[in-house]
Amino acid sequence: MCHSKLGNFRSPEEYSKSSLTEKVDIYSVGHVLYGILMGRNPVYKKPGYAKKKVSAGEKPVVLDEAIQGDEDKALVSVLNNVYDPNPDNRYSAAEIISKFEHFIDKSYNRRLRHK
Repeated sequence: MCHSKLGNFRSPEEYSKSSLTEKVDIYSVGHVLYGILMGRNPVYKKPGYAKKKVSAGEKPVVLDEAIQGDEDKALVSVLNNVYDPNPDNRYSAAEIISKFEHFIDKSYNRRLRHK
């Protein structure tokens, strides 16, 4: 197994140099979702700060004012899962797709009722 140089956006298992699975990519999906919700990356400014926080199981902070409606709440629920420090607890890619399909259907149906 070849580990790349560690940066600020790594999963807990990468920092601990554990065996890596596809759940590393699921953790990375969290960064994309976080960026969609917050409009920025989860920033850790001090060197080594990210490793310390991520290794301790801390998740990036989602500000309450960023949550505008049901769609944002749904996104936060997925974020909470994909940022789980235990890779075995994270959704699979198929589960994430299923969650978003459900959210989209629910949102679409709610909008149809309001027309």
